[in-house]
Amino acid sequence: MKSSILSLVLTGILCCAPALAWDKNEDYLDKVYTVQADQIETTGQFKRNLELMYNSTTKDFGISFYNYRNKGDQVVIPLGSYNIRGCGLKTNGIIDGPLLKMTFMDHVQLNLILSECGLPIYVRVYDGFDNYSTYRIESVKGFNELK
Repeated sequence: MKSSILSLVLTGILCCAPALAWDKNEDYLDKVYTVQADQIETTGQFKRNLELMYNSTTKDFGISFYNYRNKGDQVVIPLGSYNIRGCGLKTNGIIDGPLLKMTFMDHVQLNLILSECGLPIYVRVYDGFDNYSTYRIESVKGFNELK
């Protein structure tokens, strides 16, 4: 009787535990986690998908773009700008290759968006020619566990 109750409890926990949106990237020595976003509008030649990266060791954020799910065509843009918004909050900064550069306050704001916002998050990226693309991240569930 005890083993069947324990089995039911474990099955319930394993079956219904919330999935994390963030994937650990094993290609790095640091603890680097990624979350994916889909393009919803564009005025330029941007890739269809965005990958937001978080290095929990250095607390840095990064960004890359790709078309194919295997990421065989993954690229970064050498210089651009971005804004990230969700739940009435907004942050912005500069894209420098794979890195997102931001002020201390924008870093605090981004952490707040990723920690507290349960709704989709939108990332708008601008290249050096005023072209832009907007991406939607459906979920950032689990960000607090990465810190």
